[in-house]
Amino acid sequence: MACQNTEFARGIPPLMLNTNPQSATISLDSQKPCPCGSNTAFADCCSPRLTGASPARTAEQLMRSRYTAHVVCDVDYLVKTWKAPDPRPVNPNAIRQWAQESDWCGLVIHDTTDGNPDDPDGWVEFSAFYRTPETSPASSQYSHRTPPCQHREKSHFVQIDGLWYYVEGETVDTSTSGAKPGRNTPCPCGSGKKFKRCCGA
Repeated sequence: MACQNTEFARGIPPLMLNTNPQSATISLDSQKPCPCGSNTAFADCCSPRLTGASPARTAEQLMRSRYTAHVVCDVDYLVKTWKAPDPRPVNPNAIRQWAQESDWCGLVIHDTTDGNPDDPDGWVEFSAFYRTPETSPASSQYSHRTPPCQHREKSHFVQIDGLWYYVEGETVDTSTSGAKPGRNTPCPCGSGKKFKRCCGA
């Protein structure tokens, strides 16, 4: 069964697709830390990217803003900044449902290659952490006792007429890649604890 593919997950099989998903984006406090993990206020980080006031100047900035777009369910931004090799399978409703049904826990950037303002393209390797009802079955709510799922990918981006776009990515095997955050870094599950005392225990 074919699934919608974005950089953070394989998405929703068409037969599971909600044909009437809610379309509203989620509002975030502009002065709180940006969901992308940059340690910068949302207003000074991904918010200007999402609104179009200040487009991403690097591939990493676009990567971070696309993660934040998943957090706030801004599907229009995700579609607008995606140059899929074959756009026919791109299903905005599937992306929206995936974004709405996932509890986004954190983003870790592992490596970047090129992707600077003067580069025609670039690559960003990252891990996105998330929970879904299927992976947190302890209750009807997301169970924060359950370690988040991890999706690690090396994504390809291109710059066209001064604007960056996501193209596609390759999934990285987390069983051998050493993809986990450092043991003394904040846990991506959002608990506020160090990784070694939380999901890395």
